[in-house]
Amino acid sequence: MTVEISGVTSYAFERFKQLMDNSVARSMHASLLRTEWHGTGYRATAPGIAAFGRFHNGEVRVKIMISFPATLMRGTIVADIQRTMRDCGCNNLQLT
Repeated sequence: MTVEISGVTSYAFERFKQLMDNSVARSMHASLLRTEWHGTGYRATAPGIAAFGRFHNGEVRVKIMISFPATLMRGTIVADIQRTMRDCGCNNLQLT
């Protein structure tokens, strides 16, 4: 199962990155997450989850691939990622 979320932030990349790292650290699933930045790209993985994000001129796009058994928690996972994006100043979140 694949879910994509997009949004727009007014923050410059460095501030966005700082807010993202802080927000992810507060996630209830933080102990299960492995994260890494590659330039303006972001990768987060946990059992059954691989998320890839990209920041470009204030536009943020995240692609989440969820496999069993994480599919049983799809709603919680997506809500946590949306919370993180809002913490980073993202508005007008679109879920596809």
